[in-house]
Amino acid sequence: MFPGLVYAILLLILLSLIVFLRDADDEILLLLSGGAVVIVVAALVHFITGVFLPLHHLRNQFRRLKDGEPLQHSEGGSSREFRQMEEVLQEYADRRGEIIHVLTKLSEGNIDEQLPVKEPDDALGKALALLGQSIMRLNIESRKRRKLDEQQNWASKGMAKFGELMRDAGPDPGQLSSALISELARYLEVEAGALFLLQYTDKGKPCYVLQGAHACDDAHNLKKSFDPGEGLVGRCALGRETIVLTDLPEDYIRIRSGLGAGDPATIILVPVVFDGEVLGVIELATFSIVKQYKIEFLGHLGNSMGASFSKLIPVG
Repeated sequence: MFPGLVYAILLLILLSLIVFLRDADDEILLLLSGGAVVIVVAALVHFITGVFLPLHHLRNQFRRLKDGEPLQHSEGGSSREFRQMEEVLQEYADRRGEIIHVLTKLSEGNIDEQLPVKEPDDALGKALALLGQSIMRLNIESRKRRKLDEQQNWASKGMAKFGELMRDAGPDPGQLSSALISELARYLEVEAGALFLLQYTDKGKPCYVLQGAHACDDAHNLKKSFDPGEGLVGRCALGRETIVLTDLPEDYIRIRSGLGAGDPATIILVPVVFDGEVLGVIELATFSIVKQYKIEFLGHLGNSMGASFSKLIPVG
């Protein structure tokens, strides 16, 4: 039975006795009246300590929750109902802190942070988990787009750079070849390269002769001329397609650098084509694996170089 109801029943009993014994001695009436006053005071004290103060405490708890401050536990004395309300409020505050933590981490780019799902019907936990997954997908897509933009900008700057170099070149194809292959090796960050251009023998037979080289070790008798279909250079010229090799013949070519000479890990051969005819072959060697976007760039550059060399190379 609730204490307030007990006080009300006792007070009702005393008031009934006062009315019933109104003709009794004054001492009895005074005693009954005093008892009634005591019950009223006790009821008032109970209301203040059991209802008013807990309500005031809960109001302050809500204010702290609104301001993002930690909750303060009551020192006891409140009813079971108020304690249950405070426990629910504390659970909400804890959950709110977890949500703020997760959202803060997500805003900082930590997409691996997720809100624990407390129960199967935890709609908020599931919603934030979906939000984290969506941010993860958007972040991955953004990185891909940014990487693609960087690659496209790199390729555009390269085409402009080599286009200017070829426009400013003199009439000597050998000088242009040396300048192109050296700059191309630096731009693609490869260790060695060579450029072979189309020439015709006295008998009118086409061949591809070395015109420019960068960091190739001549001690291993680098071959200077290839017929169409001969070796990798000749195969590239005959097939008119880019060749990328990572499984190389032993001592196919050696790279000379400040650290000495060594065998490359990747060889790339790109035809220089103009109007359907292969005017040259670019050969690059590197110790590392070349990214696909750089290989595609080389294909476009080969076509651009073909237009320039067509003005310098007599075509048979």
